Parts: sequence; structure tokens; C-alpha cells
Amino acid sequence: SLGRPAHFLAVRHPSEAGGGGGRVVLSVRGTKELADVLTDALMDTAPFEGGFAHTGVVRASAALCESYAEMLRAFETKGYEVVVVGHSLGAATAAAVTIQLRRSCGLRQARCACFAPPPTVDAKLAKECAPYLMSVVHDDDFIPRSQVASLLAVYRELLVFDWLPAARQEAEALLELGPEWLKATMPPSEVLARVEGALESRMTRWRESRSAMLAKMDDLMGSADGKAFLYVPGFVLHVVRADSAAGYRAAKVDAERLRSVELSESMVFDHFMDGYLGALRALAGAARAGADQDAQLARSVLPEGAPQEALEAVAAAVKLAHSFRSKALRLMGARPDTS
Repeated sequence: SLGRPAHFLAVRHPSEAGGGGGRVVLSVRGTKELADVLTDALMDTAPFEGGFAHTGVVRASAALCESYAEMLRAFETKGYEVVVVGHSLGAATAAAVTIQLRRSCGLRQARCACFAPPPTVDAKLAKECAPYLMSVVHDDDFIPRSQVASLLAVYRELLVFDWLPAARQEAEALLELGPEWLKATMPPSEVLARVEGALESRMTRWRESRSAMLAKMDDLMGSADGKAFLYVPGFVLHVVRADSAAGYRAAKVDAERLRSVELSESMVFDHFMDGYLGALRALAGAARAGADQDAQLARSVLPEGAPQEALEAVAAAVKLAHSFRSKALRLMGARPDTS
């Protein structure tokens, strides 16, 4: 329904966790149905937990907290780990729910993992929730960069772009690929001259009509400048394609880096959840391989003929050190800047 996104609640009890603690996961789905699109369309901001946030997300968070805050607080009191996750619009809602749970609903340990979240909170809230909220952005994904100001800027870039040279190059390339009988019938130079004439005529008409469009666009951008700029919440982990064993690298970035849309062939496909899953699996595999390589290196420095128990103990100690470093950084509210 409007303002209440699709979601599910999963509980793993301690007895099912192999001796570990219990966990509760609230998972929020991204945009799929008409009601979700209407929530997306509410582009205004509203007061939220000492700052402001996207109006539709504020409504969705209030609805979910009203339904689950008491239950989640009871689970946390019993020692359960509370985690909220989401993708796209669901990630924005998950972030807002986690902030509200911690600030207004009495939960102290709730954490959040956001995948492809749009910018939906003010700068102050975005930074303050970083110790317990991580936002993952896959390469050129356009959703974390999309809001009124950034989309208007992209549209203006397209309006002023001079596409005539690129069109000429494409026409020349196509003529080169033409069959010989066609080239004999009409020389490529003659065809190209006609194409260039048509393109120049169309570009002239476009330039004449573009002036009025640019003036209107500048007015719209001036109005957008008066609106509050929103940010991707929390600790932002940017996963990008790279020439490495994993095919990816990951680094902490400032949310300011996501204020403009990156036009690329993959900007839409990078938003899909399977792309996020593949990238994170590749990074996780590379991290495990790195730990195994370090363990092998540590074993190699032991004296020749060392007992198998010693070799296994050294390898286990190295892997434990990797695990401890990750947990220590997390407890200190910091995280490594690379995968």
C-alpha cells in the first residue's frame, strides 16, 4: 500500500545458529508496484529525527516502525541481533527505519545494510548514522546519484551536447561498411555530403529551439537549488570494476562523490541486485584467497620438518588475525578503505 513497502521479517533463534546468538532481519523490497512508484514520486522533504529526509521514505519508515518497533526491541533485549536491509527504495526505507529505531524506539544495537540506496537524508543525518549503517554502491549505478538537481543537470548537459561530429563519424563508418555495388552506384563522398547537409540543417533548427529550452531548464535548476540537497546515508562503500584478481575493488567514499550522475553504458544495469551480489561475492572470494595466501606464507617460514600441528596452528592464527582486524575496525566505528 502507499507509504508501506513490501517487506518480510525473518528470525533465526539461538538454537538454530550453531551455538551463536539469534538474529532478526527486516528486509524491505525496492520499487516494483504502483504504490512504490508513488512513494518514489514524493520528492519533497519532511522533518525526520532531528534533520530532514525524503517525504515518502519518512512515511514508509513510520509505518514499519509502528508495526515492528516493539517486537524488535523485545528481541534486542533478549540478546538478538537486529538487522535491517533493503535494495533501492527499500534501502532508503531500511536506512530510515534503522535511524528511527535507534533514535526514537529504544533500540541501541540495530544495524543496517543498504544496497543501491537513493539520496534521501540531509548531510548531518547521513554522517551521524555511519557507525551502524553501510550503503553499498555498485560502480556507475545511477539511483544513488539521482535527485531533482542532479537529473536536471544531466538533462541540461544533453541539451548543450554537440552531437553533429559524432553523427558524422558514424555516417562515415557505415559508408565504409557498405557493399561495393552500392559504392559504385553512388560514391561515398556524395552520400556523405548529403548526410552532412541534412545533419547540419537539423542541427540548425535544434539550436534555434534549444535556446528557449535552456532558459526554461535554467529556471528549473534555479528552483531546484533552493531545495535541500539529499545524501546517501551512512558509511558509503563504492564497489567499482578494476583490473584485479577479483575484477573489482572497494573503497570508502564521501557521499559528496555521488552528487552527479555518471553517464555510462552500465549505469542502469549496475542498479540490479544480481550485479551487487556478483561484485560482493567476487570481493569476498578475493579476501578469503588473500587470507589463505598469508597463511601459506606464514607456514613457509617455519623450520623444515616442523610438526603438522605447528603448521596448522600458524595458519589458524593468521586467519584469526584477519578476522580480528575486521571486527576491531568495526567496533571502533571505522572500516578498511579497500576490499
